[in-house]
Parts: sequence; C-alpha cells; structure tokens
Amino acid sequence: MSDQNQQAQRKLKWSDFDTTLRGEYLGDKTLDLTIERIAIEKVFVDNKKVDGPVAYFKETRLKLPLSLTNRRFLSQVCGNSAESCIGRVITVEAVPMEVGGKAKLPVRIIAVHEPRAETKTETKTA
Repeated sequence: MSDQNQQAQRKLKWSDFDTTLRGEYLGDKTLDLTIERIAIEKVFVDNKKVDGPVAYFKETRLKLPLSLTNRRFLSQVCGNSAESCIGRVITVEAVPMEVGGKAKLPVRIIAVHEPRAETKTETKTA
C-alpha cells in the first residue's frame, strides 16, 4: 500500500460520508457553530417521516435536525421566531441517555451566544 493510500485511510472519518451531525462524531467535545439558516425538511420523529426544522451552519456541511428539546431551548433564548436564530453561535454537545431501553447519544444545544462580529480589514488608498 502506498504512503498516500495509508495517509488517506488514517484521515478517513465516517462523518465524511454523512450529512447529519451526530453525537458519535462529537465524542466528549463541545462544538461552537454559527447558524446560517433553518430549513423545513423531512425528518424522522418516532420512526415516522415528518416536516421539521433543520439547522445549517457556516462551519460545517453537516446539518442538525432540531429536536423538540433543542427547539424549546432556542425559543427560550431567541424568542418564537426561527429567523432570530440566524447568525447566532450555538454550543452543542453529545448527551448520553437511554430511550426505550436503548443507549442514545443525541446532540443537544447547551448555549446560545450573540452573533459573531464580522472582522473587516480596511485598505486605505493614497
């Protein structure tokens, strides 16, 4: 096996083949993400496909279907308008729990921060 193939295999992550942010990808780390948009898409709730809100972020291509718990947290902090969440920085973590006798690792929003200030560089012309 060539050195390039070995390096590629070492860097390979399962999240590279997924579209959804999962607790397994976070492990025991927290992650700060800037909400870029919220869309309504088909999501699974109680093994049924229903329309639900999904958050997209500036820092990653992975999306986060917003669970009832996460929606309630966002509404408490940002108000009733989903638009008020755009540009906000959220901190997420994986929270181990048991649901229906099965171990689960859902992604939970644990903090919401004000939008990050855009840094602009000014160039002066002579």
